[in-house]
Amino acid sequence: MIGSLTGTVTDKVGDAIIINVRGVGYRVEFPGILPLSDDQTVTLYIHTHIREQELRLFGFETRQQLMLFEQLISVSGVGPKAALGLLASFPYEHIVSAIVSEDARQLRCPGVGAKTAERIVLDLHSKLKKAAVAEGLKPQKGMTSATAEVAAALYELGFSDSEVDAVLPQIITDGTELHDMIKQALKLIQQG
Repeated sequence: MIGSLTGTVTDKVGDAIIINVRGVGYRVEFPGILPLSDDQTVTLYIHTHIREQELRLFGFETRQQLMLFEQLISVSGVGPKAALGLLASFPYEHIVSAIVSEDARQLRCPGVGAKTAERIVLDLHSKLKKAAVAEGLKPQKGMTSATAEVAAALYELGFSDSEVDAVLPQIITDGTELHDMIKQALKLIQQG
């Protein structure tokens, strides 16, 4: 599998570019938001999609975009074309926030209708919730940045959504150091 490509853009073909890497031209499809010009050197993170008689390369500027693309295509009924369309229509943060806040309407775009958007939210909500909190994306209702950091730490320690959600409202955040808030949370989880 190809993990990334670094090379010179030699041509644009529809929604793809040709990247010359040491004399070999790779055709890489990418979200249309990348402002690439000929003779520009780029590094793209690659998803290699193999299907029957076809091999396609999809390129992304960041690992986050690549991982989101791979999670999107894991959803039943969402293929590479729809996932790429979603990433071309909205920034990474918008997509993750819409999924975490369970707002399927925010995911509608060409190739992704109401039912598909709802399936994406249903399948990816719990997977992306932890990542969103850890990355500091749109904390949930009533969650301050301090409690978001505590939640991220608890997720890293392996606690479940229900355990984290149960203790966050009980944590005293005013003037309390982060390590003390984490200790509070651990005691509350231990108490039951």
